[in-house]
Amino acid sequence: NGTELTYSYDNLGRMSRRWTKKLGEASPTYSGIWEYDATSHSYGRKGMLDYAMNTNSTANRHTKYYRYAKTTGGKDYVLYTCDYIYEADGTIQNSNKYCNYNYVDSNYGRPTGMKYGSTGLTLAYDYNDRGYMTKIK
Repeated sequence: NGTELTYSYDNLGRMSRRWTKKLGEASPTYSGIWEYDATSHSYGRKGMLDYAMNTNSTANRHTKYYRYAKTTGGKDYVLYTCDYIYEADGTIQNSNKYCNYNYVDSNYGRPTGMKYGSTGLTLAYDYNDRGYMTKIK
């Protein structure tokens, strides 16, 4: 389709930027940003993804934020993710409807359920004695 993609990576080899250049354009534009390790979002957890942003345009720009927590057993996990879609004027479309919440057990950090914020649908997971998931309810 005549589109050239260029990527850059941080010192740990994680993708951090993406540029898109269409055939005939003079210079590329940012089309993706990934930020890691910011203490304001990942609460000081090194190596964790804070957010990913699709920056193709101001209108309908998509950003996914990741928030983390720790189990009582000390395991890090993604507490919830929130997707924000921005209008051309920078306002957020339905920000509270795009959050998904994750629940984990306190010892192993394995998923015990999740809740879809847009619908309210909640799932719970059961495991057998060997740790294999046996049921989604």
